Amino acid sequence: MFNDMWLPFNYSLSDGSKIKKLLFSGNNWQIYDSYGFNNVLIAEPCITEKWFKCGIIVQSLFHTLNYGSKIFHLLFSDKMYALEPIDKLQPPLSIVDAMAVAVSFKESRKFTQNDSFHDAIYIEQYSRLLPTWTKTPNKDDKTVLGTWLTGGVGISIDSSQRLIQLSGWLNQNDLDEILEASGLNNQENKASKSKKISLDKFPYTVSLKKNEDI
Repeated sequence: MFNDMWLPFNYSLSDGSKIKKLLFSGNNWQIYDSYGFNNVLIAEPCITEKWFKCGIIVQSLFHTLNYGSKIFHLLFSDKMYALEPIDKLQPPLSIVDAMAVAVSFKESRKFTQNDSFHDAIYIEQYSRLLPTWTKTPNKDDKTVLGTWLTGGVGISIDSSQRLIQLSGWLNQNDLDEILEASGLNNQENKASKSKKISLDKFPYTVSLKKNEDI
């Protein structure tokens, strides 16, 4: 069961704190509150190895815990920073909060281009969105970001008028800044250029095939 605690109440952790309560859980990971300055992400090797392999987060940030027959990887995050699933994250009340999440999209996309972030774990301290590869339907980044900004309404960040109306505080300049910080506008521009180049080359490629003896 997802909600069964892997580690018992008051269990001593390597940062000197103790387990207080389970905050969030998924297939291969759990997030705990502790009696200390940190929250802690506990994940099974089957998911952490995927993160390490693509480089989205470095292995040196994690501590290894042998608990009975189980092996877990632990990442500690100061409680002043958010550590929670993106779909459970409270919508922002200021441009500062919104920009922090936006930057995590840009930084995380440097390491993985195709994995969906709709079920990602947001680690504010390291500006990362860690995909969890659940079987729920994927969403594109603009929809994930727009859904978070509105507090759960599944719309793209491109739907600026609706976003402004639903948020209560955002304006067009804010949205432009958030989009720029997220790098999503650059992704669109690259895709557009790539498509244009491909179409421009197509007739030339065909003519070469017709003149292979040249």
